[in-house]
Amino acid sequence: MARRQLVAKAPAKYEFKNDEECETSPKYGGNHLVKPPYWPPRAQTKGDDDPYMALRCERCGSWCITHKSNDPEQSMIEVEIPEKPKKDKELVKA
Repeated sequence: MARRQLVAKAPAKYEFKNDEECETSPKYGGNHLVKPPYWPPRAQTKGDDDPYMALRCERCGSWCITHKSNDPEQSMIEVEIPEKPKKDKELVKA
């Protein structure tokens, strides 16, 4: 007798299945959400006026190119700017 093959089902990593669902969702206004590790993006080359980052959308998993001069209404990309870590003054040598 052959064994039945079991297919493991992983939980969905993203809220939406694809980028089209993310862009047409009235829940978030049709914007992708990216959370960069730092902001603003660093210049790739010398004299780069508008640096960019390639980040994954937190809602659908699609890749988004985000520029320093990002306009959410035009680009449909919402950037959640990270908080800067506070430095402890106690660690400074006296």
